[in-house]
Amino acid sequence: MLQEPGSFIPADPPRQTFLMFAVVSLCLHLAGAELFTFMEVKSILRHQAQIITIELREPESTRPQPEQPAEEPSPPSSRRLPPPLPRPVMKPQTVLPSVTPPLPRPVPQVREKQAFIPAPATPSTSAAPAATAQPAPAVRPVATTAPLQTARPETPAQPAAAQTATARTASASAHLRASAHSAYLAVIRGMIDQRKEYPLMARKGRMEGTVRVRFILGRDGGIRRTEVVQSSGRGLLDRATLQTISRIERFPPLPAAIEGNELSIEVPVSYMLDSR
Repeated sequence: MLQEPGSFIPADPPRQTFLMFAVVSLCLHLAGAELFTFMEVKSILRHQAQIITIELREPESTRPQPEQPAEEPSPPSSRRLPPPLPRPVMKPQTVLPSVTPPLPRPVPQVREKQAFIPAPATPSTSAAPAATAQPAPAVRPVATTAPLQTARPETPAQPAAAQTATARTASASAHLRASAHSAYLAVIRGMIDQRKEYPLMARKGRMEGTVRVRFILGRDGGIRRTEVVQSSGRGLLDRATLQTISRIERFPPLPAAIEGNELSIEVPVSYMLDSR
């Protein structure tokens, strides 16, 4: 049907419902979008709040660092040390050498010499009444030289006495050694004469002679070496002498007065028919 101009024809009901649904859905979409944006903004704000809290904690970690610069006042103390360098001002050392060396040394030496001078001047006073007062000062310088000359020979007199004492002790020790040696030699000769045997063949052949034998003894008296120094001209007598010493084997120990670890002794051994 054709509508006349100026007349109002109502819309179809399904079309109106569609428009209503479209408007409602659009509103819902807008509300959802606004809600989503609101949630995002809220979450962003929360994240920003967390970041802010972290930033607040960081200055706490930096707070102990100012404690280290507190130790820095020590270097200024070392820098303050150079100003008290007025130590070179302590130059009282110049006072010490002026006082110590010159005064004490020369003064006592001169006074002691003057003290010795008036002592010998006493004999000059005894001669003064016989003579005039003028010769007295002439005697004083002579008296000063006299004690100096007498004092010098007195000092070497002491080592002379010491030398004489040492010479006496040396001579006494030498005499003691000589007497001990002679006494020990007499003992050895007596032992050899006691052990000596005159060979029978030598007696029958009327053989006589003297054998000089040398042997070396240790400090314990042991015989270390024996030899014939001078033969008697008879081999039988020489061999008999060596056999006699070998039978002895050991002599008495050396006396303490005899020095050394060994002693060389030379003894004559005689074989005479009239003596046996």
